Amino acid sequence: DFRLGMVRSFNVVCHKYGFAMPGLVWVLFKDRADLAEELVFHIAYLGGDMPTYSLNFSRNASSVIAQYYSFLRLGFEGYKDIMFTCQRNALLLEECLRRMDHWNIWSDASCSLPVVAFSLKWGKDGGDYDDYDVSHKLRQKNWIVPAYTMP
Repeated sequence: DFRLGMVRSFNVVCHKYGFAMPGLVWVLFKDRADLAEELVFHIAYLGGDMPTYSLNFSRNASSVIAQYYSFLRLGFEGYKDIMFTCQRNALLLEECLRRMDHWNIWSDASCSLPVVAFSLKWGKDGGDYDDYDVSHKLRQKNWIVPAYTMP
């Protein structure tokens, strides 16, 4: 939130919800002065000076072009609709998991990102399995559900 005094820039990883190719990242600066001049390249372009800031690591521009196309095609309303749908899906998943009573729900999808974090309730029904076993079984059905150790 640029309204906060200490916030000077945002780093946006664009592929997190599948809307851009992996590796595409946008950096937004609050003020031009926040971008160090030594990171700006000046290119002679169409008879004038074109300052550019890019850390592309020798990659082609296809991911930027694909993202630009999506911006034009979807617009603000399109992205808003997609995010509302992601939020509704997270709420539904969280509700279904709560009804099963086999899971500890660590997140609250009603007031956060459309993410549901959960783990197994240990010893439920005498089961001798853990989060990694569930992740492995789901992967056999082409679902990718990561298992992380919780503190």
